[in-house]
Amino acid sequence: KDQFRMFWSDFCKDSTWTRYAKDGKWHYFGSDYWKQEFGRRLLLLRDHMKKLGFDYSQWAIYTIDEPNGDPEKEGTSGWYAIEGAKFIKSLDPNIRVWTDPWKIGDGFQHHYLKWYDTLCPNYPYILPHPDLCEMYRKSGKEIWSYTVRTKNSTPDSLRVEFWNLAKEGFAGPATFYDLYRNSGDGYDSYDGGKVKSDYCTVYRSPRTKGWSV
Repeated sequence: KDQFRMFWSDFCKDSTWTRYAKDGKWHYFGSDYWKQEFGRRLLLLRDHMKKLGFDYSQWAIYTIDEPNGDPEKEGTSGWYAIEGAKFIKSLDPNIRVWTDPWKIGDGFQHHYLKWYDTLCPNYPYILPHPDLCEMYRKSGKEIWSYTVRTKNSTPDSLRVEFWNLAKEGFAGPATFYDLYRNSGDGYDSYDGGKVKSDYCTVYRSPRTKGWSV
């Protein structure tokens, strides 16, 4: 198979994945029952992926969106990101974990580089920090990037992002988030939606040897 699948666990306060009910009571992230129940579900997912023919390199758990803040301070999204990754690795160290750190000049990036297999920093944010680029390059981890685009973005501005990422020495995909994803099809100029500048693009990914969008 030539697919890569991401599962978003969304480790943050009050999300579906960070609390489970038992005996009329909520059991939250990090509690004994939460670990038991989340662990059970995660290992079921792992076994299911194996049955489908996916090896560990073809899927990952996306723990939380844009974590930031001190990972040693309970309740920050950075804390959820690191503690969640630690627990997943304690269940099965081969399960890959993925996240997209935000505010990457905050001095906490070494925590993510220690626990994560793939990091996807915001490309415009990491560029002003050559020391971080160097740290990421030397980490041995898989590095992607992401940007958030609006409808006035041009196709050329997206196509060049992969080359800019490669120029920094990172081989992962250059992904982007469609800010107007709910108002039209970024690939269809005739859908009648609010997306008037259809900028979505397709390119060859050296990681998967397949097509990325």
